[in-house]
Amino acid sequence: MATTFTLEIKKAPSSKGKYPVFIRITKDRKHRRIRTSVELSRLADWNPKGAKNQNWVRSSERNAEKMNDALAKELNEAKELYRDNKGASLDLLASQFKNQGTSPSFLDFVKAQTEELEVLGRSNAKHYRTFCNKFEAFLSSVGKKDISFQELSPAVITDFESFLNKETNAKIKAKDKEEARRLHPNYVRTLLVKFRALVNKAIRAGLMPGDKYPFKAHPIPKEIETNKEALDESEIQSIKALEYESGSWLWNTKNAFLFSFYCAGIRAGDLLQLRWRNIKDEGTRLEYVMGKNHKQRNYPIVAQAGAILALYRSKDSKPSDYIFPLLDSAERYAKEDDVDTMPVALKKQLFSQIYSKNALLNKYLKKIALDAGIDKRLSFHISRHSFASLAREKSVSSKIVQEALAHSSLTTTERYLHSFSTEEVGNALQKVFDTKESRQEALLEALKGLDKVELQELLNKLKQGK
Repeated sequence: MATTFTLEIKKAPSSKGKYPVFIRITKDRKHRRIRTSVELSRLADWNPKGAKNQNWVRSSERNAEKMNDALAKELNEAKELYRDNKGASLDLLASQFKNQGTSPSFLDFVKAQTEELEVLGRSNAKHYRTFCNKFEAFLSSVGKKDISFQELSPAVITDFESFLNKETNAKIKAKDKEEARRLHPNYVRTLLVKFRALVNKAIRAGLMPGDKYPFKAHPIPKEIETNKEALDESEIQSIKALEYESGSWLWNTKNAFLFSFYCAGIRAGDLLQLRWRNIKDEGTRLEYVMGKNHKQRNYPIVAQAGAILALYRSKDSKPSDYIFPLLDSAERYAKEDDVDTMPVALKKQLFSQIYSKNALLNKYLKKIALDAGIDKRLSFHISRHSFASLAREKSVSSKIVQEALAHSSLTTTERYLHSFSTEEVGNALQKVFDTKESRQEALLEALKGLDKVELQELLNKLKQGK
């Protein structure tokens, strides 16, 4: 398959309010974007059909001629570099283009990986941006603006780890000016894991020789076990007893949190994207693909979760409508069936909405905890630990639930859970939640949503059934 070179603009502005232009290289259906020297002040100045006459920048930009000349030159340089290195990987081509005649830059490589994820609208892009920012801050602390792959060594990793251990977390209000604001050791470990992943990717791309692997002499520190907060049954009941105005954010947040709990702790991002088409077998099963690892989930819907669904289902509900009305079913991204094949611009819009709605959910969960008299930090992740805690009380196999959900690392947790069949996890859900009392409670909750006419119709059907 032929390798193609095209120019494209990033439709989201940079921190400086500029729109950078990239060379996109496509080889064997894989892409790599190289940032050019050109960036525009206005998106309207970009001409996506300008390749034919090399007029990518419209004449409305006063420096259009110079910019088009620069883009033509850099595009030709990229093509020439490819011809000289036909067997090279895309990562190697991108790095050589940026660092012709010099040792490849590790920082440039990190930024390229981050920008690639951002352009694609990947949900993990912000995590790599965080690493990038931390590493830049580290380099600045030692008087450097850049670092080459040749300079990467175990000593650099040690210094970076030391820098992180001295860093403070501005998001946490410190009770103690020194200790309370330090980055948690497990968070430091997470950043080092990302560091290692980037180095491994660079080695695979041929940017760094494998025998210079710096992490061989600097292993990643082990995770520190932390206490996993969980809600007990009385605290769950306190939340269920709260009454909020129907349709309000507090009402929706309470329902969403409880639904997550009754479904073994669905992540907020997955829950927000649930649609009525995810409810299968006449409302008895929930089927969806996890956003984090693309694993298929298929669980029975226990009575309590079914009662919550009944609060939202109406005669007008369409299969494509979101179950929880926190994302807008009328938006363009909602018209797409598959997030993976969604256009980049729509994907970025969707993830932006998920991040903002997740932040609002966390805000209202704090109010719910206060109203319920719970002195714990409510989050969707605590619903996973709460399920595990309750499962232990119900004698569900710890091998399936307790030990899996107790992992600190979310990646490890999901990998562990995947080793069990959905039938086993489904049986655990039924054992924990599906009791005679819970079914009666869920039925009463569902009946509350019916008006007098609907209740009478239901009673008539029951009588006829007798």
